Amino acid sequence: FSDPSSCFMDPFLGDGVLHMTCWVLTAEGEPCSRCPRTIADRCEEWIKEQGLADKIFVGFEAEFFIFENVQYSVQGHRVGFSVDCKQEAYWNSDAVCDGRGNLAHRSVAGRGYCCVPPEDRRHTVRASMLRHMEAVGLPVEKHHHEVGVCQHELGIRYSTLRQAADWCLTYKYVVKNVAHANGVTATFLPKPMPLTSGSGMHLHMSFWLGGRNTFFDENGEYAQLSQRALFAIAGILTHAPALLALTNPTTNSYKRLVPGFEAPCCLSYSQGNRTAAIRIPLSARNATKSK
Repeated sequence: FSDPSSCFMDPFLGDGVLHMTCWVLTAEGEPCSRCPRTIADRCEEWIKEQGLADKIFVGFEAEFFIFENVQYSVQGHRVGFSVDCKQEAYWNSDAVCDGRGNLAHRSVAGRGYCCVPPEDRRHTVRASMLRHMEAVGLPVEKHHHEVGVCQHELGIRYSTLRQAADWCLTYKYVVKNVAHANGVTATFLPKPMPLTSGSGMHLHMSFWLGGRNTFFDENGEYAQLSQRALFAIAGILTHAPALLALTNPTTNSYKRLVPGFEAPCCLSYSQGNRTAAIRIPLSARNATKSK
């Protein structure tokens, strides 16, 4: 069942190709219980029925890598892949690039966060990604280089649960196609390289009722969190083992969850601690949320 409000003209395929997001129905025309959109709708409806919130806001931060060369092999006697980025990667500091020598300007390993050109070689590519996202209806906010070599992030405004999920699909589609158009490859693989920070997808969540952020309590004992926020955090931590089937679905996902790379290795919540599974950002009242 199609959703006309989700339509946009594909900026990559041309020839008037229209994108439309749909709900999956059964053969009898009923909502399919396994349809991701239906599941999101049911979650929002249940929370409203329980009186916990009349609005659920979710924001996502999906990190990714951009590589100039990607090779992989899946054969009967060999399985593996390799990635490279001659223009930016510190291990190519002595490589000959494009037949014109090496221009240096390499970021230090593990210190790439918000680096600027010329160390940041993909600033214009990220800007193009945001322009394409804006053209198809996504409310863009920012972009920057991430901690890891060749690692990047774009910022999209938060929205309701299902809308944010729809935007996430479009976000990844645009990132990969803009990268391809620029002769490079973008990947959301959690841990492409063992000695570099991995890519995660932070989810910011807050519950609102009557125009008030129910996760905020000015007198909250910890990080100005309300009891409702603590209950929500406790529920996530309690069911974390089951949630991992959705949030960490591949073996590569677990290669990211190791100490030393600001990855969420601890089943805990904390204000500003990047190793905690749930982090409370240092935010203003109306933005207080779990991450």
